[in-house]
Amino acid sequence: MRVPAGRLVLALPGFDEFLLGYTDRSLVLPPEHADKIVPGGNGVFRKTIVAGGQVVGTWEVSRTGKAASVVPEPFDEINGLRPAAQRSFELQAAKYRRFLGT
Repeated sequence: MRVPAGRLVLALPGFDEFLLGYTDRSLVLPPEHADKIVPGGNGVFRKTIVAGGQVVGTWEVSRTGKAASVVPEPFDEINGLRPAAQRSFELQAAKYRRFLGT
């Protein structure tokens, strides 16, 4: 099954409806990574990276004074994001930093 706009890379906020709106998230989130999105089943959804219509990792914001860095945490800890996805994520991160005013 193809997901519309499946070539996009998105840096989604926690609690985004892309995941939150569904009981069965297995179409876009491999079950073995579900605990990385909602650690301990505590109901708090982490920020997600979506590439090709699939959740491929999470991301965090690290702030030092007025500066902010956006750090990807891909599920594939060895290979990281694919090069095109990494470049696209960096563009999304730059937009977010501009939004923060950094």
